[in-house]
Amino acid sequence: MSFERILDQDVAVGLLRNMLRLNRLPHALLFTGPDGVGKTLTALETAKAINCEAPGANGCCDACHACRLVERGRHADVLSVHPTSTSNQITLKDRRDNPTLFVNYCELASYRPTVGKARVILVHQAHRLTDQAQTFFLKTLEEPSSHTVFILLSDRPGELMGTIRSRCQPVRFGALRPETVASLVRRETDVDETRARAVAVVAQGQVSRALNLATSEKRQVVLDLARRLSQGEDPLLLSQAFAEHLKEMGDTLKSRVMEQMGSGEEQADLSPEDAARLEEECKARINGLVRAESADYMYLLQTVYRDRMMWAATGSTDRLYNLDCVEDMKLPCPPGALAAIEKAWRYIERNLRMDRVFRDLFFTLAA
Repeated sequence: MSFERILDQDVAVGLLRNMLRLNRLPHALLFTGPDGVGKTLTALETAKAINCEAPGANGCCDACHACRLVERGRHADVLSVHPTSTSNQITLKDRRDNPTLFVNYCELASYRPTVGKARVILVHQAHRLTDQAQTFFLKTLEEPSSHTVFILLSDRPGELMGTIRSRCQPVRFGALRPETVASLVRRETDVDETRARAVAVVAQGQVSRALNLATSEKRQVVLDLARRLSQGEDPLLLSQAFAEHLKEMGDTLKSRVMEQMGSGEEQADLSPEDAARLEEECKARINGLVRAESADYMYLLQTVYRDRMMWAATGSTDRLYNLDCVEDMKLPCPPGALAAIEKAWRYIERNLRMDRVFRDLFFTLAA
């Protein structure tokens, strides 16, 4: 299948196909575009096509040993770098001897691949590279290797150094069509067609977000909050209730993370240093998950107040996202609502206390 699996990204896929066909793949690619539109899947398909034993017009064969290894995440020359759970950044080094540190991957770039035709290094959320890591990476890009390809993935490429962007071939990804997203939601969940279409429009072409909305009650929580704020309910009481909701969500996520990290008996056998490190990693992972969930609420609030502003300006439903609850979109939008939501979003990313962030935001939205 290869590139045939990538939906609604004809320009990006066409560019990659031509590069592979002409054997002119650059040493660094920068995949940009919203989350959940196929950047990661395309990166993996590109890695398969590069190392495939029988590549064709559509990329890889999906049947050879190399393709199967990449698909399973077991290919020795296809490596991935992610932000750490503790800092949510990609650092150059840390205090532990970690074989997957970014510095080690950069140094690997100068060596020949172990088993494949080329080494492919995927840098997820590349904008999370620290300044030190970006500076070191720039030196790697300035002396490119003929047998290593870096694929950087980011929805915020502007946060990368201009000198790094200039040394990467950009490949831009757009939002998926609502019909495509709705079809994928129906395929992956048991929701009905009406709900699938509604979340597809609200998600604005991002499959991961649409799936999240389809299988949770976040959207109903946000719609209820916005309605009650417009009806004059006390924003302080609403913020306290929402803070309790976030706490319950955090407790659920904590139980899930603890289960993933092993039983109590297994943790009891750890040394004090390892136990402290595990506890630190667990807290960081939970905080990261809660922060991501809170960002989803911010996005949903943004769609609601954006729609209210659009209705107030046009009196038309043509450009609304929340088409299944138009009456709620006819409620008033306080001045500065979108700016306040954007400001609160930035505060959450900076790890400020979420109860205070939402309290201040709710007072603004109730004005």
